Amino acid sequence: MARLTQLPTLRIEPSQPLSLTYRGRIYKGLKGDTVATALYSHGTRIFSRSIKYHRPRGLYSLDGECANCLMDVDGVPNVRAERTLLKEGMVVGPQNVVGSPEWDLQGFMDKLSWAMPAGFYYRFFHKPYKLWPFFLSQIRRAAGIGLVSPTSRLQGRFDELYLTGDVCVIGGGPAGITAALAAAQQGLRVILLEARPWLGGFFDYRVPEYGQHGPLYKRARELEGSLIKEANVRVLSHAPMIGFYTNNLVTAFQVGGETDPFDERYIEVRAQSAVVAT
Repeated sequence: MARLTQLPTLRIEPSQPLSLTYRGRIYKGLKGDTVATALYSHGTRIFSRSIKYHRPRGLYSLDGECANCLMDVDGVPNVRAERTLLKEGMVVGPQNVVGSPEWDLQGFMDKLSWAMPAGFYYRFFHKPYKLWPFFLSQIRRAAGIGLVSPTSRLQGRFDELYLTGDVCVIGGGPAGITAALAAAQQGLRVILLEARPWLGGFFDYRVPEYGQHGPLYKRARELEGSLIKEANVRVLSHAPMIGFYTNNLVTAFQVGGETDPFDERYIEVRAQSAVVAT
């Protein structure tokens, strides 16, 4: 396992090893790893294939904002490996692959890209219409959207939270933390949602100096500490927003509760105002 261990911004804990099974082999990772970083440290570079042309896809953003690293984890398809924290005993598999990620038998589709422009299937397979259901099923099967076993059962505890507050801040980067602090110091009740497992945003992994506060990542830790001390603020990390509706209704889905890091929660927040901090 080859990896960096001396960077000051690392979130891993080298003293706590974890293991996962990938394509029948056991690999070692560390607490704080995601599924993607654990596999990458063992030399895995291709995580999936693109939906249409089966082109190789690897790490891109490390933020889960792309489809490059959608994988099957413990029988659940379309899991964002870049954001999914490693858990002992996970069983991981690639998606949209016939064979292996490195040698996908459907990779020949890339050579036919000239014959498959966007939307071509609507023009060619709708006539005669009675055959369309058959073609539709084959197209969906080739799209690599993953399969859920009828016998699979999700583990863990699943809760629902219905929260109210004066302000809901979406995003726990430096702007979001500052906005939450400013609102809390005015006596307002604040709920902050952050998609990542921790706060800090782009400050969290940067080492340049930030004025008199030292490196940016240390400034992120200071802001996070100040926010946690505020009695009027409730922070929900690892909770990406999934909906923003009228009347400031915000919905989110949290992976990892406040007591068990592998609980899952559906969250609704109703606030007097909502702030999206980028």
